[in-house]
Amino acid sequence: DLRAATLHGCCFPEKLVPHRRWTGTKSFLLENFWAPRAARHLERTIAEVQPDLIWVLLFGWTIPVVERTRFPAGARIHASLCDMPDTNGMKRAIGAARSQRFLKTCLRLIGQAESCSGGGHGMVAEMNLLTHRQDGLVVHSGFEPHHLAALENAPAEPAPDGVIRIAYVGTIISEQDFLEMLAALKQVRSQLPQKVVLEFL
Repeated sequence: DLRAATLHGCCFPEKLVPHRRWTGTKSFLLENFWAPRAARHLERTIAEVQPDLIWVLLFGWTIPVVERTRFPAGARIHASLCDMPDTNGMKRAIGAARSQRFLKTCLRLIGQAESCSGGGHGMVAEMNLLTHRQDGLVVHSGFEPHHLAALENAPAEPAPDGVIRIAYVGTIISEQDFLEMLAALKQVRSQLPQKVVLEFL
């Protein structure tokens, strides 16, 4: 059972997300005011839950939070990297200097973690190269060519409740691609007798 027993959150105001306007100011506020607060919240959560393993997803604004978190002595930490923080989109959003700093922080945290993983073979190879590790794992929800081939040959097995569930895993960072997926779904929706549910993980 992979369902979360409890949920603990420390969300930042949507208006502070650095999209297009005032990105420098918003990034400064998030890094210097929200991230320390979120780090203290994570510390309290860890103290309360006493987890066997702490899995940190190093993406976007979780990076400065993890950097500022005082983890308990001997804590087992798995660091996961699914997107490099120095992409063109991130540079536009948070600035090139901050983006480069986030990348260095990611690599340092990955180097210190007990175990680590990346979102694909290429990413893990780069991660291992930059951190001098050789034990990076590939953990992703994407499809390799052999997965697609297996799907083509697999018999259709409807879900017990008759619902078609489509999981768009992760954060929606490409609005246009998501809209195209919705448009394609709309074209075939009337041909499907089952209920269709989009699940955002």
